Amino acid sequence: MDLLHLEKAITLRDSGHLSMAEEEFRQLLVSANDPGDKTSILHNLAECYREMGQIEKAWGCIREARRIAPQTEILLYQENQEALLLCEDRQFREALDKLERFWKEHHAALERPEHRTLYEAVQLKRGVLLAEFGRDSEARPILEQALGFELPTEAQHDVAFNLGACYLDAGEFARAKEMFIAALKHRGEGPYAIRAHYNLGIICLRDQAFAQAIHEFEQCEPNMTEANLSPDFVYGWLAKAWRALGDDEKAKHFEKLAKF
Repeated sequence: MDLLHLEKAITLRDSGHLSMAEEEFRQLLVSANDPGDKTSILHNLAECYREMGQIEKAWGCIREARRIAPQTEILLYQENQEALLLCEDRQFREALDKLERFWKEHHAALERPEHRTLYEAVQLKRGVLLAEFGRDSEARPILEQALGFELPTEAQHDVAFNLGACYLDAGEFARAKEMFIAALKHRGEGPYAIRAHYNLGIICLRDQAFAQAIHEFEQCEPNMTEANLSPDFVYGWLAKAWRALGDDEKAKHFEKLAKF
């Protein structure tokens, strides 16, 4: 396999030039003869399609890779790709189950230096999924370790938010606050960001920082549906904060909006 050509294709993909990368990977696939080389190219092409949002094409690459892959450690990368695609299909439980089996069976291989990149990718996704399914005691040490990984900005956001949620559930409010602020620093938009503002609002209320709590809840208000937040709770917290500040008029306004 032409390794320089492969490196060029990967660089194009990782820099966001996905259509150009797709073409390069396809050229490599045509010229490759070794099953291991073909499998590696298919894995990279699948990742390209995943980033393009073409999930069916990504699955097609992964299925073909599974069919031709030699029985070597290249299969480790196959398992991770399948878990990522399950997440894209919103089959999060199935993805977590696959990753948990994968870790149990292959953690010794993943911990070797030559598989460090794959190790970090697997641990990142395990930690986030475990946290999202409420398995905080298992998620927390993984996410704490992931703070030291070299991650893209979006992944840093996911780690910080989910670790903050673990700390919040454990009543470690100062550490939770630190993580939610870090999550917003890495990414200020999207459902996680909205929920970070919401959780910061709750922490500020607890700390009697009522004006800051109002600011945090107001960040949630326009996008509550996107983040699957209950308007009743957001408005209820706003009413409580305004009441604490002595503004009964605004408190009554939000009490009317909160339907409980």
